[in-house]
Amino acid sequence: MKKLRLLILLALVLVVSGCSKVSTSSDEKTILTNETTNKTVEYVNLSDSEKNEMTFQFTRNSSASNVDLKVINRTNKNVGLVFSDIMLVHGQNDKTSASKRGKISIKSNSTKNIKGLFTNLSATNFQTVGLFEYRNSKNKLAYSETSKLVSRSSNLTNTTLKKSYKSKTKKKETESDDKKEETDETEANASSEPDTTSDTENDSSNNSEADSSTTQTNDSSSTSVNSSQDAINLIKSQNQSSDSNYSVVINHSSGSTDTVKDKNGDSVYWIRGNSGDSNSGNSGDDWTIYPNGYVVHSKPSM
Repeated sequence: MKKLRLLILLALVLVVSGCSKVSTSSDEKTILTNETTNKTVEYVNLSDSEKNEMTFQFTRNSSASNVDLKVINRTNKNVGLVFSDIMLVHGQNDKTSASKRGKISIKSNSTKNIKGLFTNLSATNFQTVGLFEYRNSKNKLAYSETSKLVSRSSNLTNTTLKKSYKSKTKKKETESDDKKEETDETEANASSEPDTTSDTENDSSNNSEADSSTTQTNDSSSTSVNSSQDAINLIKSQNQSSDSNYSVVINHSSGSTDTVKDKNGDSVYWIRGNSGDSNSGNSGDDWTIYPNGYVVHSKPSM
C-alpha cells in the first residue's frame, strides 16, 4: 500500500514538472516573436527578394525644385531608411543627397509619405535620365524620368531608361576624365616651359576662354527648340508614340503665335496631345517645352 502511494505521488510530481516546462517554453516563444516583429531592419540589409517588395515613388513639382517620396513596404519586416542616404545620381562625380535629415521606420505592410525629401534641385537635374539610389548603386530605387513628374520603382526594368542613363553617365564620366587630363597636361607644360611675357599669357588665356565659350554654345544648341514643330517632334521622340496628334496651344495675348509666357515671363511652347480644342486650354494632354529642350508634362504655370 505504501509503495502504491509513493508511485502515485511520484507520477503527480512528474506531471506538474512537465506542465511547467511547456508553459515556460510557450512564454519564451511569445517574447521572441514580439521582439522579431518590432525590430527595424536597415534597408541595405534586406534580401533582393525583400527589396523587390518595397515600392518607391518620387514626385517632383512643376518647377522641379522639390521632390516628395512615397514608400510602400510589403515585407513582413519593419524597414529603416536614413534620408541623407537617398541620392539622385547622374554620374560618379554628380550626386545630390536628399536635403531632408533624420530617419524613418516603415512598418510591415504599411505606407509612408515623406514631404520635401529634396528641396535643393532645379530643372537641370531632370534634363537627362538620372537614378535615385540608396547609399550606393547596389540599392537602386527608381530612374528619374525627364518627361514625367512621377518616377516609380517599376521603371527600373525599362530598357530605354536604362540605356539612356548608362549612356549619359558614361559620357559625363568621359568628359570629366578628359578635362582632368587636359588640366594635368596644362599644368605639366606650364611647369616645364620657361616663363614668357605677360602678353603671351593673356593671348593664351583669351584663346582658352573663346574655345570654352564655343563649346558651351555648341552643347546648348544641340538641345534647342526653335519652333512649335521642334517641340512636337521632341515630345514624339520621348514618348515614341506615332498614334497621338499634337498641336500648339496659342495665346494671342503673349504677342506670338508660337509661344506663351509662363509666370516667370519665359517664352515656352504649350503643346497639347490627342483631344480638345487647341485654342481653348480646357482639355487634352498638356506639355510645356522650354527653348533649351527641357520638357514638363503639364500645361505652363501662367
